[in-house]
Amino acid sequence: MKGALFICFMTIALISHGNKSSITACFTDWAPFSYLENGQAKGFSIDIYKAVTERAGLNVQFVHRPWKRCKQDLESGRVDAAVDGGAELENSLSAERRPVPWVMAFWVKESSPYQEFQSYSQFDGKSVLYVRGYGYPDEFLNYKGFRATNTATDLQALEVLAKRTADAFLGDMVSGANLAKIHSLPVRPLTPVINMQWLTLVFHNSLVNEHKRFESALNAMYEDGSIDAIYKKYLNISHQDFIKKYSVAM
Repeated sequence: MKGALFICFMTIALISHGNKSSITACFTDWAPFSYLENGQAKGFSIDIYKAVTERAGLNVQFVHRPWKRCKQDLESGRVDAAVDGGAELENSLSAERRPVPWVMAFWVKESSPYQEFQSYSQFDGKSVLYVRGYGYPDEFLNYKGFRATNTATDLQALEVLAKRTADAFLGDMVSGANLAKIHSLPVRPLTPVINMQWLTLVFHNSLVNEHKRFESALNAMYEDGSIDAIYKKYLNISHQDFIKKYSVAM
C-alpha cells in the first residue's frame, strides 16, 4: 500500500511539473530591448514576451539579473526562463522562430577613418571591445589579429570607445544607436553588419508544456500582425522589413 501511495505521489508530482501557470524570467539591462524602470521590467522584448505569455495563459514574473547570473540561473533551473537568450544556452528550450534581433556591427568613433566594414583584418593590431557573456560568432572570438577586451555592458564599451581608449566595439545596431543617442556619444556603426542572431524567451528544459504553449502563441502573433505592431512601436519598421533592411533571412 505504501509503495502504491509513493508511486501515485510521484506521478502527480511529475504531471504537475511542467504545467506551471506562473513562470519567473530573468532579464538584464539591454535597452531598448529590456531594462529596469521604476522597479518594473520594460522594453521591446519585455512587451513581446508579456503579450505572448498572456495569450498562452502564462503568468510571467520578471526579475532583474546581470546577464552572466541570468544565464547561470536559467541553466541550473533557479529561474524558469531567460529574456533574450539564444539556442546555445544549456538545459534550455528555444522557439524555432525567435522574435528579437541581435544585429552585430562594428562601432567606431565619429572621427574614425573607417567608413565601412570590410573584414576583421582591417582591425589588425587594434583594440576591439566586446561584452562578456554574449554569444558572439566563433570567427570573432577566435580571431587573433586584434586585441579583444571584454566589458560588462554595451554602455561601458561605447563610453570607452568614445573616450578613444579603444578602436572599435562589436555590438548591437539597435541598442548601440539607442545608447549613443541617450548619452550623446560620438560613435557610429559600420555597415554592412557582420551577423544577425535571433533571440527569444528561453525556457528551462523541464518546462516542456509551458514552452509549447509559448511557441504556439508566438506563432499565432506572427500570423495576426501582433509582432509587427510591437516592431513598429519601438523600431518604426515591420518585422519583415527589418529583416530585409539588414539582408538577413530567418
